[in-house]
Amino acid sequence: MKKLLMVVLASYAITARAQVHESQNFLYLNSDSVIYAKRIMFRPDFSGFWQLRADSRRISPEKVKFFSNENGFFANTRRVTFGRTAEFAERIAEGKINIFQEIPYDEFLDDRAYRYGGRPEPVVNLRMYYNKGFENLKKVNYQNLKNDMADNPESMDMLA
Repeated sequence: MKKLLMVVLASYAITARAQVHESQNFLYLNSDSVIYAKRIMFRPDFSGFWQLRADSRRISPEKVKFFSNENGFFANTRRVTFGRTAEFAERIAEGKINIFQEIPYDEFLDDRAYRYGGRPEPVVNLRMYYNKGFENLKKVNYQNLKNDMADNPESMDMLA
């Protein structure tokens, strides 16, 4: 009986994913582990490379899948955009399918009001992504949406 209980607990530990409380500041890593912090900042270091800081701890952006801080919820677009450095897209719509838009960052101006370096915001940004839950990001296009929304007839009608 003890062996059976140990096997069940071990299999649960292997298959269980991290539980995330989105009301807190956190980093969701590619390894499905979660790091909670009081303050999370996404800023360039002295050499100009972007880095994430969770309290006083430095974390490489390539290791992070999602992060949430007081400015919003962000997803790493590196797996979707081949050959590029780690950039983050901000979640602009939350629901059964989350919509993300890539935001260009000005490394000298960190304030959200000055994010575009004094230039007007782009009217149309073609770099939009989506996901379900904490799955990997996918590019927003008709074929991807058709495959992921096939289980909901109302969504398929709207897509058509």
